[in-house]
Amino acid sequence: MQLKHIGLTAVLTLLASVSTSTSALATLRYSPEGTPNPYMLELENPQIAQTPSRELVNWLNKGMSLIKAGNYAEAVKAYDQAIEINGESADAWMGRGFALYGLEKYPEAVTAFNQATELDPSLVGAWVGLGMALDDTGKPEDALAAYDQALKVNPNSDWAWFHRGITLGRLERDQEALEAYDQAVRIDPDYERAWFNRGYILVELERYPEAETSFAEVVRINPNSEPGWFMRGLALLEMEQNNTALKAFERVLLINPENANAWYNKGIILENLDGDDWAIFTVFDRVVQLIPDDAGGWFKRGNALLRLDRYADALNSYDRMLELEPDSEVGWYNRGIALALLERYHDAIASFDEALRINPNNTEAKEHRDKLQELVQQQPQDAIG
Repeated sequence: MQLKHIGLTAVLTLLASVSTSTSALATLRYSPEGTPNPYMLELENPQIAQTPSRELVNWLNKGMSLIKAGNYAEAVKAYDQAIEINGESADAWMGRGFALYGLEKYPEAVTAFNQATELDPSLVGAWVGLGMALDDTGKPEDALAAYDQALKVNPNSDWAWFHRGITLGRLERDQEALEAYDQAVRIDPDYERAWFNRGYILVELERYPEAETSFAEVVRINPNSEPGWFMRGLALLEMEQNNTALKAFERVLLINPENANAWYNKGIILENLDGDDWAIFTVFDRVVQLIPDDAGGWFKRGNALLRLDRYADALNSYDRMLELEPDSEVGWYNRGIALALLERYHDAIASFDEALRINPNNTEAKEHRDKLQELVQQQPQDAIG
């Protein structure tokens, strides 16, 4: 005698109890590819002052061009030539500091910027550079003091306010960082990175409508900003504006079709909107194509397949997910549901046992396991396949 099938009511009950969310796997993706680090200092060489020496100016300009090209080692050599011509040139010492900063030689950069500020205390760029180098040598309070000096010279230095915001953000002084970015965008309304960092801080403060406004400014300034559209989508999603968020993530994917996190968040939105399960499957299938080790992608792919009644394929997805996250309660739980729907009852019981091992308080896993055990016990032992 064969084991009796699980009835339609039981099947619907199992599917209704599929676990779809977990803090580790179903959260939004906050790591867009190509997103500028909001705590990354911005290397930028301000326009140098002109001096009477043509040869000196030539070396200074060459150094600046090399910095812009990212050739920091050669830039150091150019500024060294300028310093040989005039060791009292604050511009040359400042440029040398930026070149050394680009080489991540932060203590040497500090020395060069200090020399520049001693020679010309009114050189705003040297104070900002000093702050950047001090921050990256682990001296954020000294960095803030350097930015304060820059702002004392020029209260409208958007660059100084911007970097002050970065250092404050690194110190988790978010409200002060926000105020610094506010100043930067007040001075320069088209300062893209300042708007981006402002939005990022607002996300951290869970002030999503204001964050969305900041990211809207980012994409106004740069309509092809992949991270700007991505973060705008996240803010909108947190505001439960699913349709508008979907458009933002679709814009990300238009710019970069291989942004796996944008695909993932698009899938979350389609789930929120009770979208077509095949469409949801194709989205999460794309996620795992791009990142084969994405446990969350495999989990969501399995859920979509389960809803499509493709139980064996769903089981394969959960198995792959559990290879990556063997202690996932929801992975074992949903695997148990797929196995039960495939009438592999002993394996389903084992999966529910694993879920209960991880969380003994999972009442739904216990209920399903107990019902399956009762079902199995009602059948002759030789009939169990």
